Amino acid sequence: MKKKDGLRTLLVFLLPSTFLMAVLDLYFPNTGLGIMFTIPATYFLNVIICGIGMIGLGFMLVNLLRPRYSIGVWIVIGIATLFITVWFYPQESQPHIMRQVLDAFEKREGFLFLNQVWEKKGLILFWTLTMGITVSLIGWFFLVKNIPGSLIGSLLAGIIGALSGNHFFEYMGMYGWYRLIFAFIMSCALVILTDLMIRSANSQ
Repeated sequence: MKKKDGLRTLLVFLLPSTFLMAVLDLYFPNTGLGIMFTIPATYFLNVIICGIGMIGLGFMLVNLLRPRYSIGVWIVIGIATLFITVWFYPQESQPHIMRQVLDAFEKREGFLFLNQVWEKKGLILFWTLTMGITVSLIGWFFLVKNIPGSLIGSLLAGIIGALSGNHFFEYMGMYGWYRLIFAFIMSCALVILTDLMIRSANSQ
C-alpha cells in the first residue's frame, strides 16, 4: 500500500467515529471540559487501531486471505473505532452514556427521549455540520484541491472544528444561534491549518 493510499484509508476510517461524536454531542452534551481531553485520546487510539489493522490486513492478504475477504477485517476495524468513541465519551455528573441509554429503554422512555432531544437540538446540529462541511469544501477548493486524498482531511477538520466550537460555546453557558458564529470561526481555523499542513507535506 502506498503512503498516500494508506493516509486516505486512515482518514476514511476516522469519518464514522467523527459523525458518531456529533450524534453523541447532540444527545449527551453534559461532557464538561473532559471532552477537550477525550477527543484527542479517542483519535489517537483510533489511529493506532487503524494503523495496526492496515498492517495486519496487508500481512493476512499476502499470507492467509484472499483480497475479497478483506472486507471482514475492515468491518472489525470500523466497529473497534466506534466502540472506542463510545467508551471514551465523557459525562460530567452522570453515568456513562451506555448506562443512560439502557436505563431509558428499560423505563420505556428511550424513543421519547431521542425524539425530545432531536426536536430541541437537531436543527442546530444540522446547521453546525452543514457549516463545517461547507467551510471544509471551500478551504479544500482554494488550498489543496490538486492533492489526492486531501478532501477527506479537509472534511474531518471542518466537521471537528464546527462541533468543537459549538460545544465550547454551549459549555460556557451561551445558547441559541449565536454559537454557530464560534463554530464557524473554529471550523475556519482548523480547516486552514489542516490544509496548509497537507500542502506543506506534499510540497516536500
